Amino acid sequence: MASSDRGRVSAAVVAPVAVAAPAAVVAPAASTSPHRRLSVQLVVSHLLVAVVAMLTTGALVLLLAPQRFNQLGQQGWAGQNTGGQNTGAQDTGGRSGTPGARADSSGTLPDSAESAPDLLPTPRGTTGELINAQLHEAIVHSLIWGLVAGLITAALLGFLLSRRLMESINTVRSATRVLATGNYTARIPLPRTTELAHLGADIQTMANQLADTEQRRMQLLGEVGHEMRTPLTVIDGQVEAMIDGVLPMDEAELTIIAAESRRLHRLANDLSTLSKVEEGRISLELQEVDFSQLINDSTARLAPSIMDAGITLNRQIQPNIQLIVDPERIAQIITNLLTNARHATPAGGTITVTCEGDNDAVTLTVSDTGEGLTPEDQERIFERFYRVPQMASRSTGARQDTGSGIGLPISRKLAEYHSGSLTVSSPGIGQGATFVLELPALRA
Repeated sequence: MASSDRGRVSAAVVAPVAVAAPAAVVAPAASTSPHRRLSVQLVVSHLLVAVVAMLTTGALVLLLAPQRFNQLGQQGWAGQNTGGQNTGAQDTGGRSGTPGARADSSGTLPDSAESAPDLLPTPRGTTGELINAQLHEAIVHSLIWGLVAGLITAALLGFLLSRRLMESINTVRSATRVLATGNYTARIPLPRTTELAHLGADIQTMANQLADTEQRRMQLLGEVGHEMRTPLTVIDGQVEAMIDGVLPMDEAELTIIAAESRRLHRLANDLSTLSKVEEGRISLELQEVDFSQLINDSTARLAPSIMDAGITLNRQIQPNIQLIVDPERIAQIITNLLTNARHATPAGGTITVTCEGDNDAVTLTVSDTGEGLTPEDQERIFERFYRVPQMASRSTGARQDTGSGIGLPISRKLAEYHSGSLTVSSPGIGQGATFVLELPALRA
């Protein structure tokens, strides 16, 4: 390669990649209008309830009270007329005449009887109308004062209740402001109101999840930095040694640099895939495929490297298994499992790939006679960048590449995207491990 070409390649590697910063999300400005404040709305709602209640009560009273009063008055007049007629009949000795008056010998009533209004029923057209008017005025007067008193009481109660409610809301609001600064360890005080307590609990749950996300993000940055530091250190050391003349610029040394460069490239691709599957941005191109043939093709690509490592590869594949999957993603899972088994198995060991299916599920098993896993390793093997300690130490001493450490997490996520599962089991250290991929069968 010419020196100018090498310069262009170096510039392409060293030049930083410009990443567009995400657009800031601008929160809508809070309205400062008094009528939009919750406390004002609570007080106004109490007043409206009081007004509606008083108006309803007043309308019913004004409508029903006079009718009921007239009914009671008519019953009173009827009873008084009946009593006066009985008394007049007894006084006249059975003669019909004006009730309550004694007739003289000429049969005429005295003038005093004609001028005795208290002995006659009161006409409704005079005193009754007056009483109705006075009753109506008294009712209206009382309702007005009742309305005023009700409004004052409702305003006071609304103010007190809204103040108590706003204190609880302001407490939760202050806590969320602390969370917005990045302090996810802040605790949300739970108000005594049930609904607000549920809101505070939900915000606390969100804060805990944000804290966990932030912790995983910081851990991921540290792990990525560690994974990139190793190949970069190797490349830098090799280049510096060549420049100083300590190492010859021959094929062997350049092969080491090329291998570390490929490792960086593979790490970048794996990180991109892991980010997509964890954020749900990966798309599957599902189609009906011959799953048996897909396994045979994937194992055939890796068979030469497995046999070059002195490892025996056995395959027991049930033929003609049809599945609806994304063939590229499933091939990626199979490749990751076989690569992981190759790294874990020493020379002279065996890797066995079996596949069988029924009406419910199809099971792919990749087992090896390699290093084996402890119970702790089995729990953590699907974590990002986790490496089995004995594998890492053995491969480091032999200058072997154990991968990026995120192939298995990616494989499990891809299996879950296919409504399947990926699990691991191991009898213990030195007794190998078995990975099982289970996918739903294609139903007729």
